[in-house]
Amino acid sequence: MGLSVREQERVILPMGCQYRSNYVWKRHVLVAREFGVDDTELDGLLGAG
Repeated sequence: MGLSVREQERVILPMGCQYRSNYVWKRHVLVAREFGVDDTELDGLLGAG
């Protein structure tokens, strides 16, 4: 795929939000945080979905 884990999470999270998948959002927020995505960035991803 050519994306880092951090970049993958930045793609997955807005999709989870758009499709209202609580499982995807909760699971992938944890992974994203492990790879440096902070609260400000998460807020921005919510707006992107």
